[in-house]
Amino acid sequence: VAFGAPVPEIPELPGIKLNGVMNATEFLTKAKTALAHGTPQPEVKGATVPVLVLGGSDTAIDVARSVLRLGGKPIIIHRREEKFSRARADEIIEAENEGVEFRFATNLVKLEGGNGKLEKAIIAKTHQKKPGTAPEIVKGTEQAIGTSLVVLATGYKLEPKFAKLFKLPIRQPTKDSLFPDRHWVASGIFSQGSTAGNLAWER
Repeated sequence: VAFGAPVPEIPELPGIKLNGVMNATEFLTKAKTALAHGTPQPEVKGATVPVLVLGGSDTAIDVARSVLRLGGKPIIIHRREEKFSRARADEIIEAENEGVEFRFATNLVKLEGGNGKLEKAIIAKTHQKKPGTAPEIVKGTEQAIGTSLVVLATGYKLEPKFAKLFKLPIRQPTKDSLFPDRHWVASGIFSQGSTAGNLAWER
């Protein structure tokens, strides 16, 4: 059984239920259709405020690069420092080259709006002592960013009823130390002469 983890993790934050907040799967499904059919997305294309993408995974980068293709300005808000990011280093570099803005060591504090509609996000800097610890908010660093769309790429979890039925998840005993550091992952290293290959060799 390869059921996957289809339920989005939604952070418990003030304003998270405002109109203008959606999960990554919802956004990417909508973006795929819009790009395939050339459907305008007024909340993205030509918007005077950026689209905020909360999370630091490869999914967050997929969302941000889709925002670019739809004509918007994406900003990835990632609570970890770049050196502790779980996103692939090559994905980060290629996204930056394409125009994605990253704000590492930053987290979302709350969302604010009027009449049930999102208007701005309050973010703050974070500090993380080591890879295994959770980043902590640095008091006094809060700032507001105007936005009408926040996409949550904050992870997924098992369907509770399914997990309970099979006593999941089954934890793997393998230690993280047996896996290579993600900074050594070099997608496209055998694509000689291509843009992806050149970036891989630079890394």
